[in-house]
Amino acid sequence: MIPGNRELHVNWNAPDNDGGDQITGYDVQYTADDNSTWREWHTSADVQNSLQTTIASLDNGTTYAVQVRARNDQGPGPWSASVRSKPVDIPNAPLTPTLKPGNRKLHVKWDAPNDNGGTPISDYDLQYSSDDGATWKKWDGSIDSQNREATITGLQNDVTYHIQVRAKNSEGNGPWSTQAEGQPRLLPKFFMLSLSILIWPIILTIIARYVDIYFKINIRKIIKDRFSSLR
Repeated sequence: MIPGNRELHVNWNAPDNDGGDQITGYDVQYTADDNSTWREWHTSADVQNSLQTTIASLDNGTTYAVQVRARNDQGPGPWSASVRSKPVDIPNAPLTPTLKPGNRKLHVKWDAPNDNGGTPISDYDLQYSSDDGATWKKWDGSIDSQNREATITGLQNDVTYHIQVRAKNSEGNGPWSTQAEGQPRLLPKFFMLSLSILIWPIILTIIARYVDIYFKINIRKIIKDRFSSLR
């Protein structure tokens, strides 16, 4: 069997013994629940002159067992041994990634595709563009495929970049996600100044508090020592 997107292409050979009567066709059946319930795919008329068929409308990633039997004017023969396979396809596109800007870099995060094509996702690719998608450059740096994030470095601040992500599995590369856009940038100076204005009073308050406690403890000790010496 050859797996495809939501389908299995089935091939077989004619039986060695036709029972002394010409074979008039074949029956094909399949099951997804370990032989509990079999479903007929084709009647003998559908595959009478062929040794192949394609079972469609299956679920990617589900293992199916398939059997074939021959028919002649005397009736159907026994079913063949089961052959198992599962339909698979490339994964869907991830959702639009989210971007967090930094100094000459963009941190990229994304969610896994809603359909992996029936086989596990093995990796992701990132590409970025600084000319509104006219040309793209693949990011060859580190990609954390498990947590689905990466940091694209070496960019230019205040330049708009478009970012896309795609997933890949054993069947190949999926489609690119829709584009996200962002601009690398320095943290504004006024923000740093505002931050320092807010933080320093807190630091000074903490220092003053510890100094106050220190002096109170030591003054009590000095007074206690003086009284002890007067006795």
